[in-house]
Amino acid sequence: MPCYLSRSKAAAHLDVHPTTIDRWSDAGHITKHTIGSRVVFDRDELNVFAGRNVELNEEKRAVIRAAKKAGVTLNAISVAVGLSEQIIAEV
Repeated sequence: MPCYLSRSKAAAHLDVHPTTIDRWSDAGHITKHTIGSRVVFDRDELNVFAGRNVELNEEKRAVIRAAKKAGVTLNAISVAVGLSEQIIAEV
């Protein structure tokens, strides 16, 4: 049975701003579902779109939070995360 998330919960699940969810939906990348008057998103579809392993992503989030607390810039974090994903993909 599908698990539906509100716009704000979908954004939190993907660690993005809610307007990003709107942009992805408007662009057709993810499907906006309506249940009554509520707009919701299928969690499994979000996971597939993001191409993510949720457990790995939780570890990544923890590393990013620690880096932010240590004063590392978002640009440096982005570069480091991108490089680590390239290394993982090559293994």
